[in-house]
Amino acid sequence: MRKLLGLIVLSIFVDQGSAMDKIYLPAEKILLRGMNANKEVVKNILPKEFFIENRNGVVVKEIKKNLLYVHNKKVKEKEFFLEKHHYNNQFGLFHKENNKIIDRRIKIDNVFDTQYKPICLLRGTYRINDDHNGKLVFYGSGFRNILNQVVTAGHNLYLNNEDIEQFCNEEKIALKKYDFDINLLTIDSLFGLSDEKNHLVYTHLSSVNGKDCFVDKNRDFGFINLPIYHKNILDDNIGSMPMAFIPDQPHEYTDKNITIIGYPGEKTPKSLWYHYGPIKYMDSDKVTTYDVDTTPGNSGSPGFFESISRRESKDINDFPTHLVHTHSDNPFNAGQGFDKDILDFLQKNKGN
Repeated sequence: MRKLLGLIVLSIFVDQGSAMDKIYLPAEKILLRGMNANKEVVKNILPKEFFIENRNGVVVKEIKKNLLYVHNKKVKEKEFFLEKHHYNNQFGLFHKENNKIIDRRIKIDNVFDTQYKPICLLRGTYRINDDHNGKLVFYGSGFRNILNQVVTAGHNLYLNNEDIEQFCNEEKIALKKYDFDINLLTIDSLFGLSDEKNHLVYTHLSSVNGKDCFVDKNRDFGFINLPIYHKNILDDNIGSMPMAFIPDQPHEYTDKNITIIGYPGEKTPKSLWYHYGPIKYMDSDKVTTYDVDTTPGNSGSPGFFESISRRESKDINDFPTHLVHTHSDNPFNAGQGFDKDILDFLQKNKGN
């Protein structure tokens, strides 16, 4: 089983001191501009069954081995429930102080603020075949861009054959072939998911078939074409995030901070969290490693470079996304940065 799974500086974030004020980033080339939502957010109550998986009479109400949390395309192993006060190495990088593992992430209180509306939770549901009720359910993160697409990590949008085979063996489902069939996959994109008065509410939910998902063959990058008939509703209520190139002088960004914002898989109920930390390295393909706390489910989370000048801005174009979180690259976590090849990939396969 696969391993499950600048900085937006806002007034609601903790004060990070004068050292950060000294950081300056050169002008960035906007890859795709974003859009502020123009109307009031419409909140809907999410049925409680949404996160409960019914399989052969068994109800799964928490994160167990039957739920697959996408995090690392390289390492494939089961993820188990993260017990309180116990952090397993499977759950990404966490900071250590005095040999104790510390979770440095911070919960975002209002997911309906302009800069968070386009960030979504992804739920993938894979039907084993048309004749059986067995299904795999897995989660990731993503964000909407101006092309009416959800940008995410590529491995959020498919299953390896060995994942399917192992699931079938555990569930005693007899299949002759375990080949992944994209038509048996459904991806739900939930925008504005939050817990209010013990009720999970959301702003919008879009469901698409796997045929509307596209994965880059050379990079851990993918996207979903959202339904065209949802576009006006999403424009008015959700908006979209801008995307920006990572510059061709990556060495200039070493030790600058980056923020990762997404939906960690182990949080119950599902909620939006962020953490920031220094960039350690960028390679020629714009794969960026950083000291930021993540857990399975964060794959596909947008990453932002830091810029003090944007603190008071209400324009979402002042908060361009530069990468998506993709995997752990011991001892640091990593994400795929954006460049012209990714822009071409998005535009070539965009929906009508």
